Amino acid sequence: MLESMLRGYLEKVEEIRTQFLDTDGTGWSPKDLKHYVDAIDPETAKQLLRHYIVSEWMRKIEIEEGDNQ
Repeated sequence: MLESMLRGYLEKVEEIRTQFLDTDGTGWSPKDLKHYVDAIDPETAKQLLRHYIVSEWMRKIEIEEGDNQ
């Protein structure tokens, strides 16, 4: 169940990301970023935030474990 939820989440993130790829070669502008953020529905935003929090937590644990060895 968790795997299918994660797969759905990653597909949604990829869909949003590909909608706002830099097509003119000038890089991301604040306007591009605003459109990207505005396109995220509240549920996906919650999932992105959860993913970020877990990623940062895991990174911190890895750093602490490395410091303790």
